[in-house]
Amino acid sequence: MLRLILLASFLLGFGILAVPIDARADEPPAAETPLTTEERLARAKAAYEKASASLSISNWEAIFQEFLALAQEGNAEAQQMVGRMYRLGDGVEFDRCEAVFWTDKAARAGNPSAQVALGYQYWYPDTGGSDYDLAYLWLKTAALNGKDDAKEDVRRLVNTKIKSWVQVSALDKKLRTWRPEDQPPIHITRLPNIWGLNVLMVIFGYPPCTYVF
Repeated sequence: MLRLILLASFLLGFGILAVPIDARADEPPAAETPLTTEERLARAKAAYEKASASLSISNWEAIFQEFLALAQEGNAEAQQMVGRMYRLGDGVEFDRCEAVFWTDKAARAGNPSAQVALGYQYWYPDTGGSDYDLAYLWLKTAALNGKDDAKEDVRRLVNTKIKSWVQVSALDKKLRTWRPEDQPPIHITRLPNIWGLNVLMVIFGYPPCTYVF
């Protein structure tokens, strides 16, 4: 009788333990946690640095698409990188207007590197005339946001182009209330995509698009 009781207890205990083990085996695998924006950005930046160091051109397009997706979601650092890649032709065909478009978005969103680049666009524009006041405002804003190299750019701009401390004082006063996010976006106009016209524009050195500050 004692043997039967012990055997029944053993089988009952085994059955209780076996059910959850089998149930767990039938459960679907847990879904992977999606990467955060910061993780995706870090991955794209690491891939960019690796490609730059190796001078490889095989994966530039994939890197560009990674940054572009983040830029379209509103990430300012990715917008700055997209503008840079358009300007250098990394992973995408060179396009000065797209470069300015994304750099402008990133600068207005507060990215200091884009603010430096946009300051240079106003200083040395690809199309149209220079605007040294806006060049000063963007470069000085970048300097105030931690871009130490922009401080030297501001000094050179003042010494070579503005040359008026009264004007500099007025610009510094304006900076007290001037905010990047309040600035209007650059307006870009593209020429019609006509093959013969585009070829002539390239031959004579005219840009395929213009932008208005």
